[in-house]
Amino acid sequence: IKAAEVVIAVTSIADDKRGERLMVLYVEAAGDPAALHALIEQSEIPNLWKPDRNAYVKVDHIPITGTGKLDVKTLRVIAVDRTSPPKS
Repeated sequence: IKAAEVVIAVTSIADDKRGERLMVLYVEAAGDPAALHALIEQSEIPNLWKPDRNAYVKVDHIPITGTGKLDVKTLRVIAVDRTSPPKS
């Protein structure tokens, strides 16, 4: 049995205003970020758990550990890296 490929993952990063901010990392197979955001907005999850419209980061693949679990540390590093302003 082959495990299904992970196409979306959520992590949090530090945020100056709110303490932390949710970020959604997704691969192309997950679809368009606007469509993903619309699905989440229409869901019944609490607003606190809904990421902002600009919180979607496309990646080539979702990082997985050698044991097949989400690599949470790498997810966060990617999210921080992709949302940080360019360094001069």
